[in-house]
Amino acid sequence: MLPGIPSGELTKMQITAFGDAFVSPSKQLGVFSVQFNPNQFTRRYANRVTNQEAVGEHATKSVNMGTTAEEMTFEFLFDGTGVTPAGFTQNVSPSPSAIAKQQKLNKSSVPGVVEDMVQQFLSLTYTPTNETHEPPYLILSWGILHFICKLRSADVNYTLFDPAGRPIRAKVNATFVEHNPQNSTPQKLNFRSPDLTRFHAVEEGETLHQLSERVYEDPQYYLELARVNQLNHFRKLRTGASLRMPPLKTAPDQSSSS
Repeated sequence: MLPGIPSGELTKMQITAFGDAFVSPSKQLGVFSVQFNPNQFTRRYANRVTNQEAVGEHATKSVNMGTTAEEMTFEFLFDGTGVTPAGFTQNVSPSPSAIAKQQKLNKSSVPGVVEDMVQQFLSLTYTPTNETHEPPYLILSWGILHFICKLRSADVNYTLFDPAGRPIRAKVNATFVEHNPQNSTPQKLNFRSPDLTRFHAVEEGETLHQLSERVYEDPQYYLELARVNQLNHFRKLRTGASLRMPPLKTAPDQSSSS
């Protein structure tokens, strides 16, 4: 269960597309709700490292050139059989009448259902917009997850077919790369500041997303909080745990140097 979500309440994962780099609400292009919430995902953090060799020496030294943008990879399931595969939870629980209707549709082998769902996903995340001639900017939202990004790649694997050879199930392995809007790039938390005296005792149901918004008035700092507190499994915080809440870095006063 996602922290902060009442037991029994299903939270849908949504992908919201925008037509500009600032992810402005006025430029929203549409929202795609996944048919099944993912049962796992991967986050990739990487450093840019180069090897340097001194003149006249054979030994090399690894030099860090910074970090790369964070990436997230999900496997999305698109199903036209009406049967929920093991390990997945369907976002909408069908009524008995809807189940009977779906069974009737399955017997008639209605074509195009899965292809249409895959195409809707690709149209919103991959197809360039008429205005910018580039793919949309995206926000992935699910529980505490709030990831601003662009689609890097999507591999579509059709895994099940009806007797006529039409796909009735597909898996899409999609990788998204982090994007920081130009007008809302958050300040970094000052991990090295000696003023690390503020601590917070986690209360039941609290999330890093909520704490970030409450303390820094911006929910985007939750990943920084996870890093500074060395939390590998930060989606469910332990009640009573003490978390460090470092101050924000402040820009140097330009007037004092003149």
